[in-house]
Amino acid sequence: MIKTSNKTNYRKSYKIALIAILFFVSISIVNIIVMISDHSNYAQLINKSGKQRMLSQRIVLLAVQYKSSNKDDIFASIAEIKKNHKFLTNRKLSKNLQSIYYKSPENLDKLLTDFIHLTESYILYEDEKNLIKLIAMQDSILKLFDKVVIEIEEESKEFSENMIIIELIVILLIAILLYLESIYIFNPMLKKIEKERLKEKLTKTKLEEIVSQKTKRLEESLEIINHYVFTSKTDMNGVITYVSDAFCELSGFSKDELIGKTHNVIKHPDNPSSAFKKLWETLTSGNTYQGEVKNRKKNGEDFWLNSLIRPEFNNQSEIIGYIAYRKNITHEKILEDMNLKLEKMVTKKTKELKHSNERLLKLSQTDVLTGIYNRKKLQESLSLEIKKAYRYEQIFSIILIDIDHFKNVNDTYGHLTGDNIIKAVCNLITANIRDIDLFARWGGEEFVILVHNQTKSEAKFLGEKIRKKISETKMDNLDITCSFGIAEYEKGDTDEKIFKKADDALYTAKESGRNCVILG
Repeated sequence: MIKTSNKTNYRKSYKIALIAILFFVSISIVNIIVMISDHSNYAQLINKSGKQRMLSQRIVLLAVQYKSSNKDDIFASIAEIKKNHKFLTNRKLSKNLQSIYYKSPENLDKLLTDFIHLTESYILYEDEKNLIKLIAMQDSILKLFDKVVIEIEEESKEFSENMIIIELIVILLIAILLYLESIYIFNPMLKKIEKERLKEKLTKTKLEEIVSQKTKRLEESLEIINHYVFTSKTDMNGVITYVSDAFCELSGFSKDELIGKTHNVIKHPDNPSSAFKKLWETLTSGNTYQGEVKNRKKNGEDFWLNSLIRPEFNNQSEIIGYIAYRKNITHEKILEDMNLKLEKMVTKKTKELKHSNERLLKLSQTDVLTGIYNRKKLQESLSLEIKKAYRYEQIFSIILIDIDHFKNVNDTYGHLTGDNIIKAVCNLITANIRDIDLFARWGGEEFVILVHNQTKSEAKFLGEKIRKKISETKMDNLDITCSFGIAEYEKGDTDEKIFKKADDALYTAKESGRNCVILG
């Protein structure tokens, strides 16, 4: 009765202690999970704050380099900074963060709102004053974002310290429980187990059987290593003292050809001596070396091994030799080399494709005979110039040029001479216009100059200069003249309308005896 009662008490005490330990372990696990989760949250908050900083810099940079083509990039950055701001403030903030975000003199929330409004205003109206304010505001925003990151890091640090204290308390309670359990539960149980062990004796036959089984398993393991693992041993001087059958089969050398020699037998000539210097420095300092080594078989074939080499020590912790375990990575290296070649091929083809695309683009915009821009390019540029002039209230003019009596040249001297005249006129005009002006062939013997930022009166000086140059220059031993019609962009003009004005002026020039410049 007494023994049964003691056993029951042990079981009851053990269950209670186990439940208590599991309870505190659960608390510890929950605490760790909370720490990991909150650390992840804080890391996300810090990442978002840092991203806000970069986005504000990106917005200012895009505004400084603003073109209508990057408007979508600016709006995308604004949307992203709003989204991140909502994420950062849509939680319970510390007193310091509330002060940074919502209270003067810092008030990051208001400053960021003003920054966004100012950016949107600049995009709409392109007022340089707004851009100056935007650049000035950036420094304050960057400093406040830096303060936000520092404050979040302080919050994270404070939270971690509190959770570590809780974890230490839980560990201490578990240790106390384990100590009490060892005194009042395990010690009596261990004494009883020890008594029972003393009563159990293994027979000599059973012990021999166990030893025999273990020995057999060890021999089998060594045999497997010998046949399937690439291993070798060397003495202090690197002379081979043992090699596995697998290593011999891979290298093509027999054991007699390897034992007593160094690994220079399979050394590949491509291997730099510096690699082996590093290997020996690592091993002689008592450390393990791991690295990829290129080798050469007896038949001259190359093979790669990923080698793990470690020193062997005696009982006095002195190095007595080295043992190496290797993995055959020849196939991986072949694939790696193939991938490298493929990457180079793709890079080359990509460059060729890019060059071809650029060439095609140039061909699509260029007149084949003269090498100047064609009608398609002119129409695209004229439409764009009209939009810019309308929006920014700019001016520009177009000069429509026609070679006088060109049909007579073709009929009298042939089309080859006509082509030479067209090319000569184009070369002369190209040499006498500005780089910012656009010169294109409209069709046949007609050409157009798109003159940026000049009124028709200013453009007339250019027209007269070109007219005079052409009339004074012999082209294919012929005297050639041109007629000019000039029109200036007026608000509301379409490309058809401004071109009609230039065409009417050109018609007047033709009717006035040719070889003259008329304003439309």
